[in-house]
Amino acid sequence: MGWSPSSAIRTYFAKHDLSGKNVALFFTLGNNPRGAVDKTKKLIPNSIVVGELVLVKPSSNKDETKKKIYEWCATLKS
Repeated sequence: MGWSPSSAIRTYFAKHDLSGKNVALFFTLGNNPRGAVDKTKKLIPNSIVVGELVLVKPSSNKDETKKKIYEWCATLKS
């Protein structure tokens, strides 16, 4: 389903109560996210989103992608 969480993600969130849990959201997409982040957050309304990273076409520039991931992970540690 375009611009929506995959069925595996939807199933996982439906089966696991993440209420009050810290959640970091990581997205890899082939094009514009068009609401994918918001749709995913709606699946975990009682969770605490501590960070989110959206990578569009991550394989197109692997060095830049790697840098963004390392920087994002560093923000989650603090």
